[in-house]
Amino acid sequence: MLKVGQSESFLYPVKVTILDESGAEVPYEFKASFRRLSREKMAEVQNKKDLELMRDNLLGWSGVVDESENPLPFTDENKELVFNLWPVLPAMAKAFVEAHSPEGRAKN
Repeated sequence: MLKVGQSESFLYPVKVTILDESGAEVPYEFKASFRRLSREKMAEVQNKKDLELMRDNLLGWSGVVDESENPLPFTDENKELVFNLWPVLPAMAKAFVEAHSPEGRAKN
């Protein structure tokens, strides 16, 4: 059975690799709460830059922590901190697009 009335958001895993102080690759994964877009709306946002796309469509997260490993609240200020941690922003944008395509979800 297909339920037509879906929620306006959903959680989706974001995987990113960040170099530590010694240059070693460290994999991280967290869940992002993304805005659910229609097919028409996805076509409209395809040409948006990663930053604009995520500012408009990232609604929350889980699994993001501060230096002391306390959960990092989802605020505008913290969102910008996370966006500036390279390469988290492109990883989130990639996950957002993947989540809205059957091909992308099949790989995940």
